[in-house]
Amino acid sequence: MQTGKRALVLVWIVVFICSTVAANGQSIQENVRSELKDNFELCVKKLKGPYTENFCVCQDGSRVAVAGPDGKVIPRPCGDKGQLFCAAFRAPWAENLARHGLYLGNIFARDLHLWNSFFDHHNLVRGYILERHFVETHPKQPR
Repeated sequence: MQTGKRALVLVWIVVFICSTVAANGQSIQENVRSELKDNFELCVKKLKGPYTENFCVCQDGSRVAVAGPDGKVIPRPCGDKGQLFCAAFRAPWAENLARHGLYLGNIFARDLHLWNSFFDHHNLVRGYILERHFVETHPKQPR
């Protein structure tokens, strides 16, 4: 991606967040802006973008990696416990964005599983609008 486009995307995100926060009567401190910019950059640079490796959530609520240390997919990672679903979760840098109401990513089963943990579901939906923008402006980013 060209440097100019990346800068434009980062400016757009900061403006989006500032307008969202300003609408709530809050102001964004410079250190928060810097944190948001740094975390978004990680979403752009990392191989899996804003996501972790894939996990299965088992019937008992535990999470088990889908791949073993050798990178091979584990058949039936939950074993006899059974699984609810398998998906990637948000990586720490994407979770840092989410703490500020910026949800970068698309709706997966994990969001339904974690639905009650989201304070403001409107922020979650706004994040999916941003995710569409991310997909369109970063077409080579793995999904």
